Amino acid sequence: MIFDTKLLEFKVSTSKDIELKTLCQAIYFGWPILRKFWTYREDLTCTYCLVVKGNFIVIPKGMRQEIFSCIHGAYQARGKVFWPGITFEIVSFVISCDVCNKYRKSKPKHPLLPYPVPDGPWQKVGKANQ
Repeated sequence: MIFDTKLLEFKVSTSKDIELKTLCQAIYFGWPILRKFWTYREDLTCTYCLVVKGNFIVIPKGMRQEIFSCIHGAYQARGKVFWPGITFEIVSFVISCDVCNKYRKSKPKHPLLPYPVPDGPWQKVGKANQ
């Protein structure tokens, strides 16, 4: 749950963000060409001076770095917050993050060996590995 002070900070930042103000007007009065948001137009609403996509506040540009650094520690970005291009930013951040790279799953040491293709149907079911 977002505390009232943070909610107020989102509202103020959204009101200063020209792109989100334009988006809010587009939601109310019709869609001009806003390429970044066109794909999400059916899910966007503007309420209480905030742009919302589904259950998530669309994070204004001025707050994205702060929010991103907060959620990085918990690795909870996807499905929690939204802005256009967030997936690309997550991937870029993870690639450049020393901690993420240190604990990233390494490639398997041995290649996977496939089973030989059976000669007929149901030949492999229930047989012990040979």
